[in-house]
Amino acid sequence: MSDLRFAPSRVALEACGEATVALSFELSGHHAAVRSVRRLPKDAPVCVRIDWASGEHTSLPGTVSSSDDAGLDSVTHVDVSAIEDDWRPFLAYVGPSTHAN
Repeated sequence: MSDLRFAPSRVALEACGEATVALSFELSGHHAAVRSVRRLPKDAPVCVRIDWASGEHTSLPGTVSSSDDAGLDSVTHVDVSAIEDDWRPFLAYVGPSTHAN
């Protein structure tokens, strides 16, 4: 379970040089589900960018595994391949049980 004391200030889905602000997102292992107004094709290279109140940011590069309609929005499922940039606030957010796995 995520520690809300360390919640992100902004999450965006970046693809093709364009960032779309996430309406919501979920992390589970090496998978991220991002709800936004943008639908992306399967296998598209993307990056989930997480901005923290401290001014730091974490990047989760990966590829789109699927994209589903969610009313007027879309849920993009991303297979995350790495944790880049500022990883400490990310680990504080996801909690100690996640790093043990």
